[in-house]
Amino acid sequence: MTDFHSQKFVIVTMARTGSNALVNALTRHPGIHCDYEIFHPDQIFTDGVFPGPTEVRDNDIPGFLPKVMAWNAERYPEKKVYGFKLFTDHSPVIMDQILDDPSWKKIILRRSNTLDQYLSLEIAKQSGAWSSDYAKKGHVKIDLDRDAFLTFHDDVTGVFDSIIRKLEQSGQDFLTLDYSDVAHENFKPVFDFLGLADASSATPHLSKQNPKRTASKVNHPLSLWWWLLRQGLGRFWVY
Repeated sequence: MTDFHSQKFVIVTMARTGSNALVNALTRHPGIHCDYEIFHPDQIFTDGVFPGPTEVRDNDIPGFLPKVMAWNAERYPEKKVYGFKLFTDHSPVIMDQILDDPSWKKIILRRSNTLDQYLSLEIAKQSGAWSSDYAKKGHVKIDLDRDAFLTFHDDVTGVFDSIIRKLEQSGQDFLTLDYSDVAHENFKPVFDFLGLADASSATPHLSKQNPKRTASKVNHPLSLWWWLLRQGLGRFWVY
């Protein structure tokens, strides 16, 4: 793959992990340009309009990334570090290619509280507010599908464990971040990992969408609390 930047990284993540805020903060660093979901099935998410339809990407998945990098190198020649966000359920071809290529630095962003992640996902589906930029007034409470949540928890844990195991077996260095790091604007580990100086400008312009307390996001909170305790998942309850 052609190099257009002195360093490149990928944020391997899922929805509702704080990834938009992380990308927003990193792009505000004077040395970094970071794209959003350029391999989203429905749209190429960048900070501009990529000169070409999604068919340009979908007809040549491996060749698309160098095109995006070249386009960004022309727009931001002063930014020598390039990254993008890749969801675990987006392009399998690119995921395998990137994970096997040690020239790409890997940042693994996950949300250790999978209950919060699941609730945030369901609230976004019901409200249509996928970002704080588009959040509606008020908030939604949901009825938690307990079986669906347990399946989600197991799936998320399995996917990230598999990715980390692959990186460890290949001897690659990687950085793990949690949603809480982003929420507390703890970006220094990222800059250290990328070999860059910290930057006061690198703070996101996004804000948290949903209340912190679990009871504020669900119907029948007491019943759910007892159920989590019986499942051994009481640690996910936020008071």
